Amino acid sequence: MIDQKMKELIPDVSPYTRASTLNIGNSPSWKKAQHALKETNGITVSVSEIEFMNAKAIRDKRGIGCEPASVATVVGLKKLVDEKKIDKGDTALCILTGNILKDTDALKEYHSEDNMAAIY
Repeated sequence: MIDQKMKELIPDVSPYTRASTLNIGNSPSWKKAQHALKETNGITVSVSEIEFMNAKAIRDKRGIGCEPASVATVVGLKKLVDEKKIDKGDTALCILTGNILKDTDALKEYHSEDNMAAIY
């Protein structure tokens, strides 16, 4: 997560998330993201693996396939509304990119019997 006031990014030498696109421990564009946050008075929020994989499963079931990293935006928006940091009446856009079949290993793991037992 990028803070508007950060002066330097402390790299994560071995990041891991099922959202493979987010496995960047030393993002070369973090300053651009920080600048965008400042210019728009933006905020960020963290989401967990299970939160975005559950959201992905719901969207996939409804025929709105996307990659795990992009569905994290939907989860983040919901969290910010729930936390009353964004008003329910505000307009927001979440861009869902990637193919439903991106990160198929994450899908297999999520829908495995062991994982399903843990979720339910």
